[in-house]
Amino acid sequence: MYAIVFTAVPKTSDRQDLLQFLMWDCEVCQTEPGTLRFDVIEDPRGDTIYVFECYQDREAFERHKENAPYQKWAAEIAPNLKVTRLFEGEPLCVLLGKQLELPENQT
Repeated sequence: MYAIVFTAVPKTSDRQDLLQFLMWDCEVCQTEPGTLRFDVIEDPRGDTIYVFECYQDREAFERHKENAPYQKWAAEIAPNLKVTRLFEGEPLCVLLGKQLELPENQT
């Protein structure tokens, strides 16, 4: 598995526009082979948005970067945000629905 966790805070753009974009990205991710999770969490106390992405492997993430939302993210959305990458790599465990998924070296 391969996961990314980051925060995004709008610098100049409208927060609602960011949330709408992330919802679209989440919808597109549902059709991507190898995308296991795409969670968007809104901090009710401020402007911070938390994003958790989990992929079958690094290659699935690289394929994700070819989709239309990621291209728009890189070109138009991210430059207007303060993005802080909190984690990138192999997670210890990820709960997918009711099934616990562990990396191969953890089983």
